[in-house]
Amino acid sequence: MDLNIRIRDFPRFYWRGILILCMNLSIRGDTSVSGSKVDFNHDIRPILSEHCFPCHGPDRNHRKADLRLDQPDGLTEADEEDPILLPGSAGKSPLIQRVLSHDPDEVMPPPDALLELNPSQKDMLVQWVNEGAHWDTHWAFVPPVQRALPEVNMRSWSRHPIDFFVLEQLESTDQFPSREAAPRTLMRRLSFDLTGM
Repeated sequence: MDLNIRIRDFPRFYWRGILILCMNLSIRGDTSVSGSKVDFNHDIRPILSEHCFPCHGPDRNHRKADLRLDQPDGLTEADEEDPILLPGSAGKSPLIQRVLSHDPDEVMPPPDALLELNPSQKDMLVQWVNEGAHWDTHWAFVPPVQRALPEVNMRSWSRHPIDFFVLEQLESTDQFPSREAAPRTLMRRLSFDLTGM
């Protein structure tokens, strides 16, 4: 078969998956820019895990300054008289002051760790602390909760619950779903998928 035909048909076959991916990326983008609330597991835990846990994580043999940041108590109760994090006040939190510092002897992570935070990550940490430094259990230990289906105008078009979310995004941009392809076209696409074409 003609390679051009196969390449041209590929996006149409996977349009729902691609659309969902785009929706996810647009919704879960840089929250500090969009103005939405920071999500700990999605936005903050990866920053702490990559940049802080190597020296202040669960491995007691590599932990420095007797400071553990992989647990909520380590952030707010590391020093009861002078905690390193003050929820709701990033400017007064020693942790944020160290993250934003330009002094190589004070900044965290230290320059020799080669784990420098980019400006977006720093802004995210500041926003998180200002919003109360909420800590969530790791997603693997959170029981899944079924999400309510969004309200859409073309309910009859949806055959599967995920269709409601696709349709919600389409309707929010004044777009409409494409007409269903002919059975012959669907079979052709299915054969390509099954044979790895």
